[in-house]
Amino acid sequence: MVAIPSATVIPTIKPIETSTIHIDVIRDLKRINGHLTSVAQEVQSAGFTHVALLGMGGSSLAPEVLSRTFGRAKGFPEFHMLDSTDPAQVKALESKLNLKSTLFIVSSKSGSTLEPAGATDSELRQAARAWREGATPRQVR
Repeated sequence: MVAIPSATVIPTIKPIETSTIHIDVIRDLKRINGHLTSVAQEVQSAGFTHVALLGMGGSSLAPEVLSRTFGRAKGFPEFHMLDSTDPAQVKALESKLNLKSTLFIVSSKSGSTLEPAGATDSELRQAARAWREGATPRQVR
């Protein structure tokens, strides 16, 4: 299990100042393409079967749109998203995951959003239980 701050994989993009911002985004994505590819290969080779993104609002919206738009690539983990603190939704997500092979990503623009922090606490408790039962903690950088 690992929590990767979203700032580690998302490029710094200048505020919208001109109508050519899309050019900057493409340039920035090309600049970090090697890093993103490396992370994807590491996730795949680590044997993760699920990726669970914990975030609220805009921190979870783009990943959900991309997942629904492009789907799951063959050989890569299944994507799940939790953008709620409702205990029933947390339990529903946990029932879909194999905690021993799930990569958790906590996504928060500010780093202090309460909802992802609460979800993280819940998932960490579940992951700790899986580790006690023999799962090996793994980390992706």
